[in-house]
Amino acid sequence: MPRASKHFILGLRAVSPILLGVLPFGVIAGITVIETGHGALDASLFSLLAFAGASQIASLALLKSGAPVLVAALTGLVINMRYLMYSASIAPYFAERPLPLKAVFACILSDQSYALSVSKFRSEPQLPRRAKMAYYAGCALGVWTMWQLGTIAGALLGRAVPPELGLEFAVPLTFLALLFQVLTDRGLIIAAIVGGGLSVLLSSMPANTGFLIAAVVGIVAGYYARPPEERRPPGTEDEQ
Repeated sequence: MPRASKHFILGLRAVSPILLGVLPFGVIAGITVIETGHGALDASLFSLLAFAGASQIASLALLKSGAPVLVAALTGLVINMRYLMYSASIAPYFAERPLPLKAVFACILSDQSYALSVSKFRSEPQLPRRAKMAYYAGCALGVWTMWQLGTIAGALLGRAVPPELGLEFAVPLTFLALLFQVLTDRGLIIAAIVGGGLSVLLSSMPANTGFLIAAVVGIVAGYYARPPEERRPPGTEDEQ
């Protein structure tokens, strides 16, 4: 088996256990679109164009509850700010690759593919760049495919899915499975503690604005908790 294909399979295999949580997560996203009055085609297109997971659900839930469109949009934007950090962190591993390929990789980036890939790259710094790309592709495409399938299933099933199944429980479990893999330095730990603590304390604020505040404060706290010389995208030192 060619080395690239081998590492693609390894990436797909590494992300497979997490896909069990991604599927019901996607189903919830599809159901949420239907409950806002849109059709199955809208749900599928939304996931294909946005592929934003938690921000999709949060924004739709706010719109469903009657929150202003601006608040829903800002919520999605703030939740997705983490992808700026993800991209800056993982970009050095794909340096000197064609821009179209990097654009595709950016479109399928997810929490799961980022966490697994960066963990792999840091533990095996000698891994060839081509192998790193293949491993990332396996992780990312696995998550992307399962998310799209889950969204379509949720959109088609709609309200036929009984609430007793408790699919919502899969959402925090999916992120908890990744949390301990990415909390590798003081800045990330502080960001998680501050952001998580504030989100609980401010949970009663109207229109989910407490979450927005908690997310921003957590990011800022995590950044400044790191020593000045370390305030750069993690992973860049591996590629120098």
